[in-house]
Amino acid sequence: MAHISTKRVAEIRKQLKEEFSNIKFSVVTEHYSSVNISIMAAPVRFTERDYEQISVYNLEKYENSEILKRIYEIANEGNYNRSDSQTDYFDVGFYLNIKVGKYDQPFKLIEPKAEKIKKVAKPRVAKVAKIQSVVKQSFFSRLKQYVNIF
Repeated sequence: MAHISTKRVAEIRKQLKEEFSNIKFSVVTEHYSSVNISIMAAPVRFTERDYEQISVYNLEKYENSEILKRIYEIANEGNYNRSDSQTDYFDVGFYLNIKVGKYDQPFKLIEPKAEKIKKVAKPRVAKVAKIQSVVKQSFFSRLKQYVNIF
């Protein structure tokens, strides 16, 4: 009987996020027997439609099929298939479904992210000097007021 644990689904989610940081996925389990992976947003297209079920048996027919093949490899790791359709015998570790978008949430094409440039910390010397001058001015103005009183 097909079964996949939530721990394994979490591992798949983590591996996909690490390898494809610029692609947004939805990875969920359905009835503990299948994994549904939906590609929600990416900088590249896979199909012309905003929602489509991907055939895992014919990944070559899609645009950017090398990405889809790698997603399939990551998700199918540790799975087995001892099915024999002639004798109507099905024995799989778990079922795997890959989709582009969801029926209620279409796929979004996003702009590729530019590399983040770390900001160099500005020297704080100017700030410190400004604060010191304000403190000195207020001290001397208070001193003048005090001296004028007496």
